[in-house]
Amino acid sequence: MRKSTSEKEEGQTRTTTPLTNDQKKMAYQLSTYFDTEVEIKRNRNKSGKIIIPFNSDEELSKLVKAIDQD
Repeated sequence: MRKSTSEKEEGQTRTTTPLTNDQKKMAYQLSTYFDTEVEIKRNRNKSGKIIIPFNSDEELSKLVKAIDQD
């Protein structure tokens, strides 16, 4: 698997940037929309990821359908 340029070499820790109030609000809105806890992680270089956990294939399917809505 290819490493992204934002990944650190083995043994180094990643530093996350605290979320702004607007970003915390976005995480809350996503949590409400998907009906599950949503986590936003930001790096110093302003890239990041959105983490949406699921507990079953059925929940995963519901998440994908919600994302795929027009």
